[in-house]
Amino acid sequence: MNRGTRATYSGGCRCDDCRAANRAYSRANDPRLPANRGRATERGFVDSAPLFARITSALGVDANDEQIAEACGVSRETVQRWRRKGRLRVVDTDRVAIALGWHPAAVWGADWYIEQATRTN
Repeated sequence: MNRGTRATYSGGCRCDDCRAANRAYSRANDPRLPANRGRATERGFVDSAPLFARITSALGVDANDEQIAEACGVSRETVQRWRRKGRLRVVDTDRVAIALGWHPAAVWGADWYIEQATRTN
C-alpha cells in the first residue's frame, strides 16, 4: 500500500503521512480560503446561451421560461437564474440534456468535452 497520499487516506489509512497529504489537498482546494477564492466560480460552469438557442429552435420561437423549465425538468426559477447569470453548472448539463433527449455535446459542443476533461484532472 502506498502511504502518504490522499487516496490512501480516503481508503481509511490515518497515519501521520496520509493525514498530512489530506490536509495539503484540502488547503489547496478549499474555495473558502483566500488563496483559492474564485476557483469554484470560474470552473464548473458552461454558457447557457447555446442551451436557450437549441431549446428555442426545438420548442418554438415563443417558448417561455415555464415551458423551457418543464422540458428541462427544472423549476422556472432555475431557468430564470440561468438567463440572469448566463451560465449553468456543468453537473446540471447532463441531466438537462437527457431530459431534452440530447447529449450535452449536442448542445455545448467541444466546450462540454473540454470542461469535463478539466474537471477530471
